[in-house]
Amino acid sequence: KKLLQTTAAQARNGQRSTFPQKLLLDFQSLVGIPRDAFEDIVKQKKKSNPRKRSTTIVDNILLAILQLRHNVTPLYLSTIFQTSRQTVERIYEVELEFLYNLFKSSVNLFDYQRRRECGVKFFGKETTWLIDGSEQKIQSTNSGLVEIAVYSTKKKQHSLNVLVITDLQGHILWVSKSYGGQYNDRYILRKHWKELSMFLSPGEFGLGDNGFVGEEKILTPGSTRRKFYGVHSRYRIRIENVFERIKNWRSTRDELRGRVSKKHFINKSLLKRHHMQWVVAAAFVNKYTTF
Repeated sequence: KKLLQTTAAQARNGQRSTFPQKLLLDFQSLVGIPRDAFEDIVKQKKKSNPRKRSTTIVDNILLAILQLRHNVTPLYLSTIFQTSRQTVERIYEVELEFLYNLFKSSVNLFDYQRRRECGVKFFGKETTWLIDGSEQKIQSTNSGLVEIAVYSTKKKQHSLNVLVITDLQGHILWVSKSYGGQYNDRYILRKHWKELSMFLSPGEFGLGDNGFVGEEKILTPGSTRRKFYGVHSRYRIRIENVFERIKNWRSTRDELRGRVSKKHFINKSLLKRHHMQWVVAAAFVNKYTTF
C-alpha cells in the first residue's frame, strides 16, 4: 500500500519514481497492471471527482483492483485499509462501476479491418472470430425460483454464465451480459445476435465448439470435415488461453461468496456486478497482457 501511495504521489507532482525496478515489477505482480496504468486511473478518477482527497482516491482504486485481482474477503481488506467491512463493500461497488465505465470501450467489435487481417479461410468462408462461454460457480440459494434460474445441468452446479468473443489472435472483442446457469451458450448467443449482427459483416463467420452446432454463422467441429478438426482445434484453443488470462483476475474465477438472495437476483444487481467484473478483467487483459 505504501508503495502504491508513494508512486502515485510522485506522479501527481511530476516526479519520476524512486523505487527500484524490482519493486515496480512486484507492484504489477500484486495489482495486475503496470504502475503507470494505475497512476493514469487515479488521474481519471481525480478528474471525475476533484473535491475528494488524492490519498482517498488512491486507496479506493487500490482496494477495488486488489479485490478484482485476488478476490479477498471484505474483512481482510477492511483490516488492511483500516475501515469497516460495509465500507469496503460500498467502495468496491462504486469503484467497480467507475472502472467499468472507464474501460468498457476497450472491449468492442468496431474494428472490422483488424478482424479481417488476422482471419483465415475455412471452406471459402471468411472466419474472423472465436466464441465460447464460461460458467462461474455460485452458492446454492434458499429460493426455489432462483435455484431453477442458476442451476446448470451441463456443469451440475449453481453458476452464472457469460459468452466471450475474441479475434483469432486472442484480442477480446465482446463480453455478453451475465445469465443464470440455466441458460446455455446458444440461448445467450441468440439473445444478443441482433446486437452482434450490427457490427459483424454478413460475410464473417466464427469458430465455436459443439455447443453452437446448428448456428448459421458459427463453424463447429461437427460442421467441418474430419481432416480440418486439427486446424479448427488449433484456433479454438486460443480462446481457452484467453479465458485463462481473464481468470488470473480471481473475481472471475473463484466461487462467488454468499448465498444469492431472491431480491438481488430479481433486480439483477448480482448479474450486473458479475458482468462488470468480466468486462474490466477483459479490458485489463487487452491493454496490459502480451499475446
